[in-house]
Amino acid sequence: MDINSIRKPIRDKLISLGYDLYDLKLVRDKGDIYLSIIVDKDGDMDLDEITNLSNILSSYLDEIDDSSTPYILDVSSAGAEKIISIDKLDKYINRYIHIHLTNPIEGENIYEGTLKSVTDSEITFEITKKTRTKSVTTQTNNIRQIRLAIKF
Repeated sequence: MDINSIRKPIRDKLISLGYDLYDLKLVRDKGDIYLSIIVDKDGDMDLDEITNLSNILSSYLDEIDDSSTPYILDVSSAGAEKIISIDKLDKYINRYIHIHLTNPIEGENIYEGTLKSVTDSEITFEITKKTRTKSVTTQTNNIRQIRLAIKF
């Protein structure tokens, strides 16, 4: 199986179904080959949705892949703590995030809080420290990594 020949058709199929291709790779493990397709979309996904999508993609791969290499299809979501692309931050306003900054603010470069606003050049998020809520603003170019987080 040539992963590069199926990447664009898989991406296009997912887009037509309302999803984004988050990652696509072939993984060899203990003699088996896994085709791992990680999908994303705005909003949450449940197991029934992933199962349905797996069935659709399995049939579609039978149509577009003419290789005789056997593989195991593994379709999954990007997950509850997926990394967020800077250009898609506006879709995650009011969601709980984990942010790692390049340059610290007030001596801290890792925060968890609620994303409150996004512009082209900066974001504001709200954190809670010792029962006090505080807004923090940083430039988007100061973000090393940002992902969704689970609030405990």
